Amino acid sequence: MLIPAVGLYHLRPNSTIAIVPHTAHPVAASRNTEAAQIASIQAELATVSTSLLPAHQHVLAGLNHQTRSSFSKERSRVSELLLQALLRIDGIVPERDWHTARAQRKAAVKQLQGLLDQLDAAWADTA
Repeated sequence: MLIPAVGLYHLRPNSTIAIVPHTAHPVAASRNTEAAQIASIQAELATVSTSLLPAHQHVLAGLNHQTRSSFSKERSRVSELLLQALLRIDGIVPERDWHTARAQRKAAVKQLQGLLDQLDAAWADTA
């Protein structure tokens, strides 16, 4: 895997770089079954629940009690990671007759979009 030089990212002085670990999805190779797609959806939601939900709740609670600027970077980080999870779920395309996988994917998209909407609404309320 080639890693581009840092200079290609057009960073400005005093920029902050967040290093986010790449999580491999163990079922990625066998996504051709409904059960594998359901497992992928559930694994993504489990990752969000354990790693992002506490940070999401921390940002929401902090925005109610502290200044907006003190939570700007954390809100951006959590929002970006939720969006990445949403895009990974969105990339799972069940077959037309896999009703359970389609329903779980739809519910997962709604859940993640709801978390993003909560962040955006709380952010807008503090403006």
